[in-house]
Amino acid sequence: IADSQEFKNQGAKKENIDTAKLKSLKLTVTSGDSFETFLTSVTFFAEADGQPKKQVAKKAAINTLPAGTKTFDCDLDDVDLKAYVTAPSMKITTEVSGKRPTQDTTIEAVVTMTVGVKLL
Repeated sequence: IADSQEFKNQGAKKENIDTAKLKSLKLTVTSGDSFETFLTSVTFFAEADGQPKKQVAKKAAINTLPAGTKTFDCDLDDVDLKAYVTAPSMKITTEVSGKRPTQDTTIEAVVTMTVGVKLL
């Protein structure tokens, strides 16, 4: 299973950004099966033109979480994403292992990022 979401640059200029790091990445089932019944692991990557694909977060052993788990926070990698957020667009992509849920399942991902900006 794989998915991606593309984000357009919101006018950030390279010279104005000092750092950009993930602060949190939370997954929530909004309808359907709980995570432990169908997921084993999930890994998130940042991608942008001219930049290498970079792992930014992961969660392993999801299938061992307590029964009924509908939300969890991913473990974040300590990576600076400045080059990605200042690109014309960046993607957050996923690689997931597990099995197909027994019913249609909708998952919401909330990504919070801290961006250090230079004031002119």
